[in-house]
Amino acid sequence: MAHAPSFQILDLGYNHIFSPYWLDDNNVYFNGNIIKNINTKTFEIINDKNNAYNYTKDNNNVYFEWKKITWADPETFKLINSKYAKDKHYVYYHNIMLKWLDIEKVYVNGNNITDDVLIYNNDSISSSSKMNSISAVKKAIEEKNMLICERSSFIGECYFEYSKSLWDVTACEHINGWMKDVCASSFYTEKALSENNIQLCLKLDDWEYCYQEYGKKFFDYWACIMIKDKGIRETCVNYVYVKLLQLWEEEWDVSYCDRLSGDEVLYTKCNFSLLYRLWRKTRDTSYCEKMSDKNNNYYIACLQEIETYIKRDQKKESK
Repeated sequence: MAHAPSFQILDLGYNHIFSPYWLDDNNVYFNGNIIKNINTKTFEIINDKNNAYNYTKDNNNVYFEWKKITWADPETFKLINSKYAKDKHYVYYHNIMLKWLDIEKVYVNGNNITDDVLIYNNDSISSSSKMNSISAVKKAIEEKNMLICERSSFIGECYFEYSKSLWDVTACEHINGWMKDVCASSFYTEKALSENNIQLCLKLDDWEYCYQEYGKKFFDYWACIMIKDKGIRETCVNYVYVKLLQLWEEEWDVSYCDRLSGDEVLYTKCNFSLLYRLWRKTRDTSYCEKMSDKNNNYYIACLQEIETYIKRDQKKESK
């Protein structure tokens, strides 16, 4: 309810009886609607030569009629005509942000507003020309302005490349259809790998691919085990197992098997495999003996090879 003692109708410079703006000590009104959170001490009506009085601002925000215009900058906000306005960032139609238009090149053409690349008319956007997709990606990245992608002949691909190049996942939100999810998945997967931070995978609804890539890059058995899909999990585990054996052969570091210590079967298999390799490299039978407490193929093969070498040596001695 308006505060009667301080209530006044604001004079707009013409017949103020029809002025839509009212003011009291507590609020500013447009046609009876409160302009919420506006600062009554700093607010002002934005006017132009066409007597367009639908915009107001205070020290913090800009408003169309009684609605706040999100992101509008009050310091640089100015009218283009009675329908359109702009600030240092964007062009606006009433309270709608026209983020696709270039504020430096925009002009009114009849009922339309255009920058010679895109055309806006009331509630629709159309193209007068499109940028080559490669040029659009390059320009967007160089200027760090993802909205240039709206001019690309392949908008989704442009936002995708922008997201990857500048590590900006918000670019994915501008993509429609299935590519939106692929963009987010690619972003968080690459970031998890580059920062060695598996927790970033959990930002995805479909996080299993991210876990798989993480497990394969860092030979992380536990990342693989967490995957619910059996096929993906087994592929990941087997990949890690083989890679750990390869690393051991390159560096002769038995601690690589310790990464599998949570899985008794794989851990034992890894250790016995390494012991078997050590036997073949050194011919030291003690490595075989370390496997004698288990009935396993490596131990059997080791014993068979020892027997073969003993027979071969005996044959040499007999000669």
